Amino acid sequence: MAETTYCLKWNARLRKPIDVVSEDKARARDAAARAGKNVDYYTIVFGDPQLPDAFLEVVWENDFLAVWFVDDDGRRLIEFGFRKVSAQQMFLTEIGRWQYPAGARADYRDAELIETLYYEQEGIVSHHLDDSQTGRTTITDYKEVDVSDHWIDVPAFDDLTFEWIPEWIRDSPRPKGSRSPTS
Repeated sequence: MAETTYCLKWNARLRKPIDVVSEDKARARDAAARAGKNVDYYTIVFGDPQLPDAFLEVVWENDFLAVWFVDDDGRRLIEFGFRKVSAQQMFLTEIGRWQYPAGARADYRDAELIETLYYEQEGIVSHHLDDSQTGRTTITDYKEVDVSDHWIDVPAFDDLTFEWIPEWIRDSPRPKGSRSPTS
């Protein structure tokens, strides 16, 4: 990976990291959050800071970590959300995908279609489809879904690299117009 940037968050509208911090400050924030202190989450941007290959939002105070990919216009496109369920393991609890109309701003609230899959450890999946054009939300629930591949080890700070992102996520299909991450 060409570049890694640590920051408070990545802003799609501005197409840049906000409140950039050093790796040492990000490491300290990570350690404080893991120790139970109330600190702001932080983000790790991989690749070009203006149009990243991917970025991680690390929110240990909520036991949450998200992997995000953006499209060619810098809009949030796909999110894989993991929840820490023990000191050693995380579980993929959600996959979200945003679809934008032509010419839409780089703001995920402008999406015309938001599709989210919510996973439970017991194999229950709730599929939500929010269509802003019709104003309809469709929810379909599934039972007995194999979620055995949704488990990952809780990463240490030094493990949070582009290569840490599970290969099946890095290689997941992307809608037309989306960016393919490079490794």
